[in-house]
Amino acid sequence: MRRVLVYCCIFILLTFVGADYIYAHSGRTDSFGCHNCYTDYCYGEYHCHNGGYLPNYDYTPTYIQTPQAPNLYAKYTFTPNPDGRTFNVEFDWDDTPNTGYSIALNKYAGADPGPLTDTNVSKWIFYKVTPGIHYANLKVGIDYTWSTVTYWKIEVPKWYPPPIIAPTPISKPPVNSTSGTDWLPLAIFGIVAITIFWVIIYLLLKFVQWFIEYVKKHGLV
Repeated sequence: MRRVLVYCCIFILLTFVGADYIYAHSGRTDSFGCHNCYTDYCYGEYHCHNGGYLPNYDYTPTYIQTPQAPNLYAKYTFTPNPDGRTFNVEFDWDDTPNTGYSIALNKYAGADPGPLTDTNVSKWIFYKVTPGIHYANLKVGIDYTWSTVTYWKIEVPKWYPPPIIAPTPISKPPVNSTSGTDWLPLAIFGIVAITIFWVIIYLLLKFVQWFIEYVKKHGLV
């Protein structure tokens, strides 16, 4: 009886030890009868149990090609600020079919302006830019994929005061009055008219006087 108990204990011990050795790494298996092992000697392996098989994956990675930035012509203008040291730089470039523009001004040519869309129109204003050499770096969204970076060199001059715009003079309407020598022709015309009037009166009086004497002399009355 004692020997039977010893054999039973040995059998039970071997059963548990063997199971621990065999199944220490095992876990749930997938549809192929396989799984990832994270314990003991097989750590990090993907293997199969009970007739499972490794699936044959035919996988081809897809790479997103970065489109080339188009050749764009750009121009810029400076507007001095009243702070006495900076400019606002208005930047315009050729418009092109796009899904957005990303633009930034910094000290490095070709620097990435960032992943965000800044504008959908071909114009941008950089505010309070200090004198010196800067680079306008631009990416174009082409079918929702950013292009390579294109850039322009901008040399901001030393600050100068904004131009003073003189107010436009307002002309006054002319005044209806005579001035200077405009009265002289009128005076001459008046004197001539008065002289002619009195000459006519004088001639009429002389005619009346002659007519009366003629009537008396010939006894017509």
